[in-house]
Amino acid sequence: MRVVIRLECKDGLGPYTGDAGEWRNRRLRNMDIVYSDIGWNAVTYKHYCGFLSPQELYRWTSKLDRRQAEDDGYFVAVYLCPEEHVLEGRHQVAFVRDKATLVERITPTQFWRKRNVVAALS
Repeated sequence: MRVVIRLECKDGLGPYTGDAGEWRNRRLRNMDIVYSDIGWNAVTYKHYCGFLSPQELYRWTSKLDRRQAEDDGYFVAVYLCPEEHVLEGRHQVAFVRDKATLVERITPTQFWRKRNVVAALS
């Protein structure tokens, strides 16, 4: 099993959903998406984007992104997913959420404090 961490709202959608740069939340900065990281052919409509560690999520998002995501009602969701349903890229992963189990969904502020991520990166 792999731990997968992602930003999502209460309906389970992430802040960067959409096709060809049509971002769900335009106030969050436009970032490269997982397809360029893993490859277009490997990722299907069943896959959701995430990270394998709190540190990767923290590095991927700016301070503004983290603050804006919380202001807009996004949570940090933690999933357990069978290894065979996780595609690893250099920075992100794509995982089949239907095969994963939601372990925790908390606000970004609670998540960073609980994981003490900032201290771990120092």
